[in-house]
Amino acid sequence: MKTLIYSTLLTLSLTASTFGAAIGTITSNGRFEVEGATIWNQGTLLEGSRIATGPAASRLQLNGGSDIRLGVASRARIFADRLLLESGSVQGRLPANFRLETSALGLRIEGEGAQGSGAQAQIQLNQNGKVLVASLEGSLAVRNPQGLLLARLVEGNAVELSGSQGGATASTKLTGVLKHADGKYTITDEVTGVTAELRGEEVAKFVGKRIVASGDLAAGVTPAAGTEYVVLVKSIEMPVGVAAAQAAGAAAKLGAMSTAAKVGIVAGIAVAGGVSAGVVAAGEDKQETVSPEPR
Repeated sequence: MKTLIYSTLLTLSLTASTFGAAIGTITSNGRFEVEGATIWNQGTLLEGSRIATGPAASRLQLNGGSDIRLGVASRARIFADRLLLESGSVQGRLPANFRLETSALGLRIEGEGAQGSGAQAQIQLNQNGKVLVASLEGSLAVRNPQGLLLARLVEGNAVELSGSQGGATASTKLTGVLKHADGKYTITDEVTGVTAELRGEEVAKFVGKRIVASGDLAAGVTPAAGTEYVVLVKSIEMPVGVAAAQAAGAAAKLGAMSTAAKVGIVAGIAVAGGVSAGVVAAGEDKQETVSPEPR
């Protein structure tokens, strides 16, 4: 009996040492798993806990104020300051000092403005390797593992991100109207919402025009105020439909963007705009479970 008690205490001690103190609670209308153990209805979350949902979504309420719903058939790891989504979907409110991360592409999603208060995000990892990110409320910043801003989403906007053919290269493609001020040339990408400084011999010729600029990120170069990074331009093109409209004198009547203009590429990550967010987290916590709760 003493051996059994000692073994139990040792296991509890190791668990506490590995995962730390309780950081919140998890609730669901059905069953879910925490560290491989099946739990019904409610459980305690520890630092670093691995969570897997079944046929019902689960609600994660953290001591720091985060309120997150992990979608059906989803997997994640939870910490006091972040959630790492490994598969499936998540929807959550992001207070200050909390972020959502994805195993695919290593994305980091944080709320902006007023220290992130009020920001609410949806994320879905698709089987094709693409990641859908949507802002339900407030403004979101989407960054790569190195902290480079890939997209800035205002409320109601969504983007789909995937690894581009360039892989981890610093290739970039931005679409927008080229502006000139204080000797600097800048462009705000229509898809990502990110503003960058452009440098190149031919750049000045396109001021005031809507262009697609391709080039490489300039490492170690300080960008102009109000911009995120410097792009060393290799080529500039007029988007499909723009050149034709201007040639016909009808630029002011330009309608929808071309398909090519809806995709931006930043540091090897392709960002597609104009996607539908939908309800990725299935957070209604009222879904019937496959089997009844044990009595």
